[in-house]
Amino acid sequence: LWGGEDIATSIYGQNPNKYVYNKYPSARDLREMKLINKAIELNVPMIGICRGAQLLCAMAGGTLAQHIEGHGNSHLVTLDDEGGSVIRCNSSHHQMMLPPPSAKILATSEYVTGIDEHNKPIKYDRANEVVWFPNIKALGIQPHPEWTNCPKEFLDYCIRKIREYIL
Repeated sequence: LWGGEDIATSIYGQNPNKYVYNKYPSARDLREMKLINKAIELNVPMIGICRGAQLLCAMAGGTLAQHIEGHGNSHLVTLDDEGGSVIRCNSSHHQMMLPPPSAKILATSEYVTGIDEHNKPIKYDRANEVVWFPNIKALGIQPHPEWTNCPKEFLDYCIRKIREYIL
């Protein structure tokens, strides 16, 4: 499952906010949810990138943060499952996966949650970037390893996770 427009907020039990406009599932949402359900039924592992990762998160019982700042172009990712190494990834998203407790968070990044009176960041939180959803056999990757501008280190990390969890 690949990237694209935001998924409908009703899929993860929320109403739209000022950043997301589609409450009801699009034809693409419905088609992809049907594919995911069939893959679950047949025990076929899945990979979702960006929008695809967000849809897998919702289908696994998680929700989404409808908007976070600072995740366009590129940013640093902490490989939580590989000793906390920090590498750069490419990115183009404004939403974040909020996985269910059964999920395993593999990589995270920082995002700004507060600014001071001079418009400088003062508070940070962690964004979930790579997540394994064991209950549906799915790997969610928020950045874009398929893009030509993907840093080699992040692409190599994704290939390791695909070998570990999918193949």
